[in-house]
Order: sequence, then structure tokens, then C-alpha cells
Amino acid sequence: MLSEEPEEQLPKENGQKAMDRADRRLSRRERESRLLVKRSEDYDVFDNVFDVPTLMIINDLKDDGVIHQIRGSLAAGKESKVYTAIAPDGTLNVVFFDRSYDPANSRYGVTLARLAPRSSGFALARVDTGLSDPNHARWFSGATGGETTFLGDYNGLAIGSDGVAHPVWTDMRRIVTVAGRTGATEDIFTAAVP
Repeated sequence: MLSEEPEEQLPKENGQKAMDRADRRLSRRERESRLLVKRSEDYDVFDNVFDVPTLMIINDLKDDGVIHQIRGSLAAGKESKVYTAIAPDGTLNVVFFDRSYDPANSRYGVTLARLAPRSSGFALARVDTGLSDPNHARWFSGATGGETTFLGDYNGLAIGSDGVAHPVWTDMRRIVTVAGRTGATEDIFTAAVP
């Protein structure tokens, strides 16, 4: 029953209007019940990355065969978390920030390491197209002289059902000037690595 109002007999020409009105009431109640029930635990994050709505989307992608497998972080360090993913053929994939590309050991790139089944070691591949500079950040320029105080856990990895790796990372090579201060800003980057 859609309302507490008593039922009434309507002429046939008003029947469609009554059905339309009932549909609108039902739609409104469905919308209100979805919007009014917000639970704080739905927005808690899992492993400092995923909240419930994000997990639901990821689950749909997994069900549709877009993502083969989801794994958590392997390790956490000063600047990032190290994420792993297993390809359909069993290859272990690991993505991490890597300062070894910079002779001064300051700027960072992103490395995808892969360990194929029955192989003796990891194959390393640089996946970024330019080094990021966390020591000249626009948004930290006032208090820290441009040194980034927290780069965050902003990297991740997914493997498609086709075995293609999709690393995601925080990139800091784009220079911006805002309110008279210039420095590197943070952007999200990704790459498709066959």
C-alpha cells in the first residue's frame, strides 16, 4: 500500500493520473529512504584507501571480469604503501614509488615489478613518464619551504582480466602558480602496462 489514504473508485480517465501519482509517491519514498539513511561506517575506509561505495564499484568491476583479483597493501613506508596484484596467469605485480631514477635520490618515479610463475626474479619497469618533485610543492611552500610533509598512500594497482596492469600514483611534476606562490601540484596519473 502506497499511502494511508482510503482507496476510492476513480473514473477510467482519472485512473492513469492516479497511477502516475502513485508512481511519483513511490519514487519519492524510495529516494528519501536512500538519502536519509546515511551510516558513518559506510564512509569508513578499508586499508586507508577504500570506503564502502568504492568497494561496491570495485566488486561490480570484478563481477564483470574487468578486474581479476584485488589484494591489499604489501607494506607501508614513509611515503607510500606498496600494492600487489596477481594477473590471471599467476604473475605477481607490485607498484611502488622509486627514487632510484634520480641521481640526487630526491625526485621519484614509479616502478612496476613483476614476478612471473616459476621465474627467478622480478622484472622491473618504469611506468611514469617524468620524475615528480616532492621538495618544491606549491601547497606546502609557506610552512615547510616547499618540502612535502606527507605524500600519502596515493598509489595503487589493478590488473585487468586481460592481464594488463593499471598502476595509479600521485604525480608531482606539474608546476602551478596560485596566489603568487609557485610549485609542484599533485595529480593522479595512471598507465596501462601490457
